[in-house]
Amino acid sequence: MVAGVAGIMPAFSDMDSIPLTAHVAILRDLVRRQWGFEGVIISDYHAIAELIPHGVAADLTEAAALALKAGVDIDMMGLAYVLGLPLALQSGAVSIEHVDRAVERVLMLKEQMGLFDDPYRDAASHFDHKARRLEHRDIARDAARRSIVLLTNRNNVLPVTGQPRSVAVLGPLANAQAEMLGPWSGAGLIEDMVPFLPGFRAAWPGAEILHAQGVEIEGGDVSGIEAAVDMARRADLVVLCLGEQRFMSGEAASRAEPDLPGHQAELARAVLDTGKPVIVLLSSGRPLAVSWLIERADAVLATWFLGSEAGHAVADVITGLWNPSAKLPVSWPIDVGQIPVFYSHRPTGRPPVPEIRYSSKYIDLPNEPLFPFGHGLSYTRFSYRGFSAQPSEPRPHDKVTLEVTVSNDGKLAGEETALFFLRDPVASVSRPVLELKGVRKLTLEPGQSQTIQLVLTSDDMTFLDQGFAPKLEAGAIEFFVGPSAREDTLLKTEIRVVL
Repeated sequence: MVAGVAGIMPAFSDMDSIPLTAHVAILRDLVRRQWGFEGVIISDYHAIAELIPHGVAADLTEAAALALKAGVDIDMMGLAYVLGLPLALQSGAVSIEHVDRAVERVLMLKEQMGLFDDPYRDAASHFDHKARRLEHRDIARDAARRSIVLLTNRNNVLPVTGQPRSVAVLGPLANAQAEMLGPWSGAGLIEDMVPFLPGFRAAWPGAEILHAQGVEIEGGDVSGIEAAVDMARRADLVVLCLGEQRFMSGEAASRAEPDLPGHQAELARAVLDTGKPVIVLLSSGRPLAVSWLIERADAVLATWFLGSEAGHAVADVITGLWNPSAKLPVSWPIDVGQIPVFYSHRPTGRPPVPEIRYSSKYIDLPNEPLFPFGHGLSYTRFSYRGFSAQPSEPRPHDKVTLEVTVSNDGKLAGEETALFFLRDPVASVSRPVLELKGVRKLTLEPGQSQTIQLVLTSDDMTFLDQGFAPKLEAGAIEFFVGPSAREDTLLKTEIRVVL
């Protein structure tokens, strides 16, 4: 197996005009022969049959033969192997040896998993589903609050300590129980979901909690905006719950305009115009292009789809019972025109220079995202110092130890995630401006410091050369560490590889 991997699934997409499901050079020659992978390769859902509309197979028989000879052992839900392989065998398009080898790999995996001894594992066991759901609620709550990213917190409006007199919880996601499930809910039940409104009611039992939907998530009715705005004016604090319907995210849910659906922007602007403190909760499966909203709101939290304990988890963060610690797993664009925007892009021959027109930049937006990969605020402050790498001139079999000290300079305990990046500034092929090489998570009390390490090997500094072979080259390697991929927040150190 390759690095302990038991199974591989080729992508639906193609590489150099050859669908991955039938890509002999990738699956058979590279993965099987060069990498020595002996595990199972399983197609994506219906992917073998989809070689026909891809335009590389005329029928199921040809599609099945292409996939099997490329090294795909299991046909997921396409019936291409069931219907096509017998005819492919008859015509000689594949041999029985191809079939036997695929069957052998599948049986080996089943044996390694113990399925011959216990075929059904726990699938047929009887237990109280409701009791199990209750048992797991604490875990669900902790997972949810650890997933909430605090994007902005102007004038430290958060956390809201004490009991507010009145709070307006507004918007189409405020009490949307079903939406908390998200697009891939599995065995989740709508009746188990705690949306935001009951979460705030439980957190602030002595406060007047006002609630209005204002608008639907994507509907055209705006008649409820006036009532929502009136509640905002009456309240001391507004929590505005906006975003996507759950099936707008996930598989088969691409959006060409990833902004607020329906008339939510109209509701948000009207509420913001009241001048009241506004905390925005964004429920979505992707970054939303709403920089205008983020600029105007007092605080914005990316709450994604948090599951059964969503309301309690968000209330924990807003009231300060939980100090937010989550980081963005993607870069957050200012506008859709920046997409794709990501930290590990290649450099360009014309780096962006504001004074030079013919450089690689936008004329109406900065190149940088609104929030970089790894961004996420806390209610405390962390600092980094003393970043070093040893040895300074490693040879191919040496290990390189990166070390940095992280301090909690604030007044609250908190969790910090330190991100370690690499840059190879001069190589035989152009390398990314940043490559993530490691993550370290710390929990620090106020005033506490901790020194953390990341140990790298030569494999971590190796890249694919022009012939797609692993290569380690002599020369400088730069390392960075910090809370995000924003370069002005990163510490830097350097080594020089000696061959």
